[in-house]
Amino acid sequence: MRKLFSILSVLFVALFAVGCELTNPEENGVTFKFQNIKTTTNSVEVEVVPSDETKLYLACIIEAPEIADLTDGQIIAKFTDAKDLSVTKGSKTLTAINLTPDTEYVAIAFTLTGSKVARQKLSTLPVQDPISGDDFEIEINVTDIKATSAVATATPNSSANRYYFRVITKMELDAFGIYDNDYQIFEYIIENPSSGEYITQGETTLNCRLNAKMDYLAVAFNFENWEAVHNQEEEIKLFRYEFSTPEAPEVDPDTLFAYDNLQVTHTGFSVDVTPAQGEESFWGYYVWTKKSYDETLATESKANIVMRSYFGLNNIGVEQGYDFGTFIQEYLGQTGSSTVINYLPLDNNTEYVLVLFYMDPEVSDPTTVYDYNYVAVPFKTLAPSADSAAMLEVSDPVIVKNGFKYDIQFLVKTDDKAVDMKVGAQLWNNYDFAKYWDPNDWSQIQAFFMFRTSVESSTLEAAKTAEGATVSFPGVDKEDYVFFFEVLNEENTATQYAIRVEPSLFDNAQ
Repeated sequence: MRKLFSILSVLFVALFAVGCELTNPEENGVTFKFQNIKTTTNSVEVEVVPSDETKLYLACIIEAPEIADLTDGQIIAKFTDAKDLSVTKGSKTLTAINLTPDTEYVAIAFTLTGSKVARQKLSTLPVQDPISGDDFEIEINVTDIKATSAVATATPNSSANRYYFRVITKMELDAFGIYDNDYQIFEYIIENPSSGEYITQGETTLNCRLNAKMDYLAVAFNFENWEAVHNQEEEIKLFRYEFSTPEAPEVDPDTLFAYDNLQVTHTGFSVDVTPAQGEESFWGYYVWTKKSYDETLATESKANIVMRSYFGLNNIGVEQGYDFGTFIQEYLGQTGSSTVINYLPLDNNTEYVLVLFYMDPEVSDPTTVYDYNYVAVPFKTLAPSADSAAMLEVSDPVIVKNGFKYDIQFLVKTDDKAVDMKVGAQLWNNYDFAKYWDPNDWSQIQAFFMFRTSVESSTLEAAKTAEGATVSFPGVDKEDYVFFFEVLNEENTATQYAIRVEPSLFDNAQ
């Protein structure tokens, strides 16, 4: 009985490639390239890329002996009659599962109007027992290094062992101070929810999309003993290959995005964006303060702007309870022309830079950048109106004993100009507050006013009355704290207050 594996939906991200084959040109000029090949003991996967994405074609994976003695014409006749084949166009990933180990298969592709068949040999891996972590070795090589791409190949000494293999920017690891610590790199990787996409077997080649003029690390480790390494029962054996990409020519911004109708308010903006890559292109955006943008460009590669934009979007998504992929795909990602606005309120009278860049519509990992090129759109929010700031009064703390804990209460008052009130607390000893603390000037600790929790609307309305509102921080320990209070008007002008509560004050608890 003929065993046929036709085009299937991709069940996981195809990341690996171990070779390619290109047919001779057909009469209609269409050729096929096979790339991103991945094989296991019972499955094979390959991406088929036609040279002309407008032409219809057939593609499938078949056992090699079935067509070994057939001519191209016989193969075309045989498979155009198959009812379980579907016609397609554009790049497609073929996946065949539940296969026989150590068996030869072949991927084929041909157009409906051509006479040539493109073929790519595929072989499932033999069944073997994984070798120990001490004996397992991986040789890494990186070739064809260009400004925005490279080919990284890992060759293990056992095809039975699963292993992790990926190329990471040095900047990403340096940001956490772990570049020279093999165990910390291992821990950082396994804690990433996208890490499972980079686990493979056998010889594996990564066709990497990279950033120009940047340092990279190709890294691999045995996955069979990851739990023992994580529990520090076995030593980590990390395989490294360092390399750097050269500089690339500047990209004309007009080939990326066009924008117009930029409008600004005290707290936000809107702008019409048209992607040059077409109405089906997927893209995203991030808002930088001009100060941070300029400081980054002064010390880092220009393309790091996009990578750091990914990190910023990931942080916002986490704050709102979303993973990176969901946040981008369902909320911030754009397809085609669109009018975009700020996703968080901005400060008034502040210079910003809107960064526009293309993204992968299936993006899930904030450390994997699709395209490092971008367009920068500078703008400045409106200056605040005179005498528009809301009033803020905060009483001295009242500490009430609550079992083995304490409740700390403040009487807070504001006025009708306030549209939001945010409060929060921070342990004094967790940060170097002593270096920056001034009870009458909080300009040096502005970061600690960010991401505070808004009070209930009823509390805000009560704070506008003559009696004020009681804001309570329940169930705290006898520690050294700083409490933060902030009210915002409709122009997002902030009125702030911070107060330190030292442990000695708890001795007078009610």
